[in-house]
Amino acid sequence: MQNYQIITQKNTWKAIGVMSGTSVDGLDIVAVKFEYSKQRWHYKIIKAVSISYPQQLRTRLTECIHVSGEELVVLDLELGRLIGQSVSDFLKEEDMQIDLIASHGHTVYHQPEIGITKQIGDGQSILEITGILTINDFRTIDVIKGGQGAPLVPIGDKLLFPEYDICLNIGGFANISYDNQDGIRLAFDTGPANLLLNYLARKMGKLYDMNGETARKGTCIPELINEMNALPYYEMLHPKSLGLEWVEKNIYSKFEIGSYKIEDLMHTCVKHIAYQINRAILRVRENQPNRKNRLNILITGGGAYNQYLVENLKKSQNILNYILPDEVIIDYKEALIFAFLGILRLKREVNILSSATGARSDSIGGTIHDNLQ
Repeated sequence: MQNYQIITQKNTWKAIGVMSGTSVDGLDIVAVKFEYSKQRWHYKIIKAVSISYPQQLRTRLTECIHVSGEELVVLDLELGRLIGQSVSDFLKEEDMQIDLIASHGHTVYHQPEIGITKQIGDGQSILEITGILTINDFRTIDVIKGGQGAPLVPIGDKLLFPEYDICLNIGGFANISYDNQDGIRLAFDTGPANLLLNYLARKMGKLYDMNGETARKGTCIPELINEMNALPYYEMLHPKSLGLEWVEKNIYSKFEIGSYKIEDLMHTCVKHIAYQINRAILRVRENQPNRKNRLNILITGGGAYNQYLVENLKKSQNILNYILPDEVIIDYKEALIFAFLGILRLKREVNILSSATGARSDSIGGTIHDNLQ
């Protein structure tokens, strides 16, 4: 275990980022080398893997907001041990001196309006298995300060991907981040995304809709898309964010009202997701008259592989230039940025932007678990 002073005074660091998304796709693990030189941050992904959850654990994580307190404590410890063992296995064939592990954990509750956010995946268990300084629980401090506790990736977007006008991530939820005309980073959830599509895919015995093939076969359900587009969240000003509870209350229940076909529900959801993403980005453009006519938008997250969804986004191609990077960035950008948040936390530098979350002030977020005496 390295000393804090040694780690914080370096110019290069190697960190592990771990991400478990709301859509329960699996556990993303990435090893990254970071360097600060010439007044900016640089990164190089050394190795990255995605580990599918065992079916039983996937089901429990999907339903975790409904379990008892005791069951949640057990699940927290189990997930922490799984993350620790997965990182340990990940590093077995690599000869790397890792400075830290930064784990987002898996979100169970996220209701910042009443001061609640909870990510499970016990950090102390990760430390005990790997022997590597571990940082988790990044969101709590921001919620305590009155913020949304989300999104957290904007500072990574700003410092690691400055060449793009807007960064769009399509995971369980879709979110965007961008600099306003004063250079202040703003961000918010545009709406649910893979969470809806994967929920419907499970009804067909699938984990997800490959390339959006099922959605492509369907037709739009006018009354349903109108109801979804009329939800008050979409008219709220940012900062704003969403949680699984909101989706269960406001959208899943609508799927059960009529005798809809799955392909029609999926088709309607794709149209809804794309509409709200494009609408949000076009609003950004309209509210900033000095912006250039054509915006370059980086797409990452599992939704980038949904060809039908991307086709619907690109219907505004003449104004919005959606750019798909290489697959490593698509798959692991969030895990990469959490590794970066861990480095900033250890250096005692701001890693949560109040301009993105709405908190009273910026924060240095994350709980450190270490063996230093």
